[in-house]
Amino acid sequence: MEQPGVAPKPLHDFDFITANAGALRALMYAMRDLRKSVRFIFDTTGIQISEQACCDSLCIFANFRADRFNKYTATGPGVISFQPEQLYAVLSNHRQSDKIRMHFDHKRERELDISIIHEDESIDQDYTLQLPVALSSVFEAPSTEVDYLLAVDPGVLTNILNCVIAHQDDFPRKSFTLLCDPNKLMI
Repeated sequence: MEQPGVAPKPLHDFDFITANAGALRALMYAMRDLRKSVRFIFDTTGIQISEQACCDSLCIFANFRADRFNKYTATGPGVISFQPEQLYAVLSNHRQSDKIRMHFDHKRERELDISIIHEDESIDQDYTLQLPVALSSVFEAPSTEVDYLLAVDPGVLTNILNCVIAHQDDFPRKSFTLLCDPNKLMI
């Protein structure tokens, strides 16, 4: 029986390989200070991270499309939760040029398998992250697809936020969204 406010157990699997270990490591580094757990929301089109942090005043949304991975397969939709601190610890000791393989098998619902693959395609080490038993409900992301990870100098971000705060009475809503593509940042 499904509990209200709790995501159902995943009934599907995913497997991916990415050569972008550095980006995933940087994202987990940032997430470990914002959230105790992070969810991969996966389906056949890719993986999303959609979380709220800082007393629900910050929405973190990342979309990893299947066609951007070196290899990606998923048997259907599902959600897993893990501690970003644990994933960061696994990724932080490996080279930028390493590939990462992550495999989730729903029959082993509390484990996420991770392999680090070197340039010569040899596997350096296998890891298994233990996943929490229960998942909280998934925050619904904005309908606009955001496809780029935003990296902003903290001073620039502080200036943007100070500007928004100074002019908050000019905005009909008390929230805002940063949209970015490779050439511009929009609020």
